[in-house]
Amino acid sequence: MSEHEQKNDELWLVPFSDLMTILALFFLSLYGMAQSQRNNASVEQSLLFIQKEMSGSREGLAKIEVKAREARVAQDIEGMLSGLNKDDVAFSVGSQRFRVTLAAGVLFASGHDELQPEAVRLLKEIAGSLKALPNQIVVEGHTDDVPIGRNVRFTSNWDLSVARSFAVIRLFNEEGIPAEHLSALGFAQFQPVAPNDSDANRARNRRIEISLLRKTDETEASDAAPAASTATAPSGPPSAVPGG
Repeated sequence: MSEHEQKNDELWLVPFSDLMTILALFFLSLYGMAQSQRNNASVEQSLLFIQKEMSGSREGLAKIEVKAREARVAQDIEGMLSGLNKDDVAFSVGSQRFRVTLAAGVLFASGHDELQPEAVRLLKEIAGSLKALPNQIVVEGHTDDVPIGRNVRFTSNWDLSVARSFAVIRLFNEEGIPAEHLSALGFAQFQPVAPNDSDANRARNRRIEISLLRKTDETEASDAAPAASTATAPSGPPSAVPGG
């Protein structure tokens, strides 16, 4: 199944969640009225019965609504990126995450970590959609295998990849996404998507990946579990952490 087909498979959740909510309310109302007539119960007792019956189905409907909201955001972001060259952007949908991959050249000048003006505009639009969700957002920086060369700012591709991912989450934080929802990773040249054997492949490897981690039963359980220890969070945006 292609990535495009995977995305379309998710979009039916948007109207389906609304339809299921309406149908659940309708049938529970009918059932509650039937029970009240059978037992000569008051209107107040009928309403209490309906509320009790709904509590079990509400959790399932809430999970459907979460997935529908994630699908809406994914659809919005894909629309924002539709004007880019197809070689500069990729969009994938999986059970664990939505991932947007942008060519580094779309966001940064070669060897630099300052976002270009057009990149700032694009990322602000993306942030506007992402901040509607409470999900974790992970930004990864990747480079090719060409040594950094003589650069007074960066000593290695590690430094460059981390600095670029941090530049993105810093902008996201400034646009209103909570710092605790953001993570920055830098992988340098060590997670290529193509062999570093041609200019075209090296261009594919120079990229930024923005992932929205989806809410699953596992992540919800993790969020609900008490922390083993606590630490005071810094007042500013989170620090970038090199990954590998």
